[in-house]
Amino acid sequence: MPITTAWQDSEETIFRIIIDGKWEWQEMEAAHTAAFNAISSKNQRTHLVYDATSSGYIPVSDTLGKAAALVGAMPENVGYILVVTNVTFARLFIDALTKAPAVGLVKKLISGNTLNEALEKLKARLASESPR
Repeated sequence: MPITTAWQDSEETIFRIIIDGKWEWQEMEAAHTAAFNAISSKNQRTHLVYDATSSGYIPVSDTLGKAAALVGAMPENVGYILVVTNVTFARLFIDALTKAPAVGLVKKLISGNTLNEALEKLKARLASESPR
C-alpha cells in the first residue's frame, strides 16, 4: 500500500501520513479519513506529518483542488503541519509559502528534508511558544 498512517509517538500528539512510491488521490483521501478520525478523537492539539521521503510522485489531476479540499476538512485540533520531502520543487514551494505573510494554514506549515529535521523544527517552534 503506497500510503499508510500511524501515530509517531506514544503520547499520540503527532500523526503521520507516510507516502511511499506512486499513489492515487483515492488512497490519499482514505489516509486523510483515517488521520482526521484519529486526530479528532483527541482532546489535545495534534500535529500532522506528511512524510513523502520515499515518494516524489504527485498524481496529475486537479492537484491543487484536491489538496485544498483535503486540507479544508482538517479537524480544529490540528496543530502544525509538517511536510517531509526531498523533492526540490516541493520544498521550494513550501518554503516560499512559509516565508509569506503568516495567515491561516501557512503559519502552521513546517518543512524538512528528513523526518528528524522536520521534528526538530517542530520542537523548536513549540519551545518558542512556551512562556518564559
